[in-house]
Amino acid sequence: RGERVGFLGRFSAAVGFGPKGEDLQGAVEDAVMELGDKFRVLDVRCYPLVFGSVDAATTGLEDFLCVDRAKHRQNMSRGVDGIVSEVGNMVADARARFSSLVWSDLDDWTTGAESALMNQAEQLEECLHYILHEEAGSSKVACENGGLMRDCDHKGNLWPSREIVDPVSGQKRGMRLDDFVNHHSVRLAGLMR
Repeated sequence: RGERVGFLGRFSAAVGFGPKGEDLQGAVEDAVMELGDKFRVLDVRCYPLVFGSVDAATTGLEDFLCVDRAKHRQNMSRGVDGIVSEVGNMVADARARFSSLVWSDLDDWTTGAESALMNQAEQLEECLHYILHEEAGSSKVACENGGLMRDCDHKGNLWPSREIVDPVSGQKRGMRLDDFVNHHSVRLAGLMR
């Protein structure tokens, strides 16, 4: 494994990780092998820790999102209502832009870009509905990043971490947002709806 030791391996050795400074990727691969065959399907990769400049790290999320800081913080203070309002405004804006186009005056690129914007707004609206109102795993929408259904593994089964035992029926079911918010780890982190 010595040839694979890059920055992360040197960093690991510097902080005393692993015997003889083995790299983190190798240690993760060894752990997966020790856990048995059912984990060998995992594609486990370790990536180097990327450091940024101080000014980029301290400017905040708003600069990267290109949004007004005061407006963003105001929306954040409104919690779920702020998110619903922001998504509703985005969808309404996309629909207004899309419906106001004079189709005969547009080239194919503009038509495609506006159509993509409308499609993204509708996907965002549907995704928010799923998060707020549906059980984990109940959506059959396949995600673009790998084709997996939401909250499901590669076989379409709900991830165990996304299910709970319903206090009324005693049956396992997918979590809803309130179940997630009431989870011990979420409360410990100080997150709230």
